[in-house]
Amino acid sequence: MRRLYRKQRLHGTKWFIGASTGALRFVAFISSILSKRNHTRELKEHFCNMVYHYGDSPNTLRPQMEALYRICLPTDLIDAVLGHEQFKIAIMVADFGSLGLTGVLAGAILNTANPNYISRVLKRVCFYSGSELPSFLENGVGGKDSITFCKLTKDNVYQVFHATTCVPFVQVGGLLKCFNGYFADGAFCDYMLNVKLEGPQLHGLILGDYPENKVKATFFDLHIPWRTIPESFRECVSVVCPSKEFLSYLPEKKLPSISDWFSPRYISNPAIRQDNWRVVYNLSLRNLDERVFFDGWKCDKVRFTNSDDQTQAEETLFYFELLFY
Repeated sequence: MRRLYRKQRLHGTKWFIGASTGALRFVAFISSILSKRNHTRELKEHFCNMVYHYGDSPNTLRPQMEALYRICLPTDLIDAVLGHEQFKIAIMVADFGSLGLTGVLAGAILNTANPNYISRVLKRVCFYSGSELPSFLENGVGGKDSITFCKLTKDNVYQVFHATTCVPFVQVGGLLKCFNGYFADGAFCDYMLNVKLEGPQLHGLILGDYPENKVKATFFDLHIPWRTIPESFRECVSVVCPSKEFLSYLPEKKLPSISDWFSPRYISNPAIRQDNWRVVYNLSLRNLDERVFFDGWKCDKVRFTNSDDQTQAEETLFYFELLFY
């Protein structure tokens, strides 16, 4: 992606839409484009070096997260990143209103019956950069009545980072004056793809974390093995996902996840987690060769869903990603 940009082979507006850690990586990527630092690599290292100990509270962990936000977006780059003419950002946040943790539990129960029911307890909030409203995101669960659009600004950007990376027990109250509810990790409402992209100009590229190519719309769907997005959501979307063979080479036979921080084994020995995560990172670089996108080479460790992925990779308007992979 960086090479395409520097070679001026990217045309038109590019929307980076994400929640939780995926949103942070998008911002770090744009920061890297505009500076001499590799903010994406620094983000990966900070993730690896962060540790959780038994008894740690949100206040204990907050300094580590604050440092993380400023790696993604240093204060001196805020104006340039948020005002970029070609790269636009949309960060998703889950708003549970006054329900708080009760809303998370209710959402899990309602989603089991019907994914459309979660809009009764959860609203999607989209913080976006630039002057163009990403109204296409209204095509997600709950429709246009279940999403609110707010400008991403210099004054609220770090608060938005905090809100979209919150786990259920680290909720944010009173994020902005116009909101009095509780916010939780954006993955609750937008995990991998929670929007139907329609029209010839709307193409999406998703990094999946399941070898079976199952795309989850919300975090709640993770606990329903058979649940995936409707087939109509896939019409303008390509998915890059790891093969079972690739996963077999990994230390834990799976991709890293945020839950690793809270694994008893890793808590007692963070160095094991750090080493394992770096192994996955290096294997990813080795197997997801840049030629997959730039020269059309088909890597046997990665499966594609469409035949015209090279064109979509060069001209795609929308990128979705969650995992730091």
